[in-house]
Parts: sequence; C-alpha cells; structure tokens
Amino acid sequence: MNDDRRVVVLGGLPETADVLKAVLEPRGWEVARLRGESPSSPEPPSLVVLHRDDEPRNPWVGVPTVIIGTAEVPDDDCSNAAPFLAHPFHYAELIQAVDRLLDRAA
Repeated sequence: MNDDRRVVVLGGLPETADVLKAVLEPRGWEVARLRGESPSSPEPPSLVVLHRDDEPRNPWVGVPTVIIGTAEVPDDDCSNAAPFLAHPFHYAELIQAVDRLLDRAA
C-alpha cells in the first residue's frame, strides 16, 4: 500500500468508493473504504472523503477532507476549509472537489 497516494472514504454507500476507484486508480491512487472500523494503517492518507451522517469524525487531523452529508453545514472545526457536498450530490461534484484538494496537496 502506498500511503503517499491514498484516498480513504469513511462511511457512505459503496458506490462512492467505486466511482473514486474508477477515476483515481488509473492515475496511480489507491482508494479504500472504511465503514465503522478503525484504520488499518497508522499513516494518514492523502485525502479523506467523510460521509458525515455515517462517520461523524475524521480520525486523521490535518488531512484534507471532503465532507458529504445532509443539507446542514457541519459545525466542527474540520469543516471550516473542507468542501461540503449536500445530499443529493452528483459524482462529478465529488470528483472536482477531490481533484482540487489533491492538486493543492501536490
């Protein structure tokens, strides 16, 4: 596993991780989905996609995060600079948000 090029999807439907895998894995990124389990790697990923309704917290402080959730904007400190996508959202919006954050991190 290459932790330097890893995106983790926390919670949500498996389709979210499937779409990101289809787009990012050909570019050399690994995409993993965690739902209710602790991360297997102590190393933080490059980016987190957090389904706030399922997984209320991101275990990696300081990692760029895209938050997906209900129409209310989350009130925790990680949301201040994190892109927020309200349900229902289009996968194109998610991919754009992920690409922007990955570009900034590069």
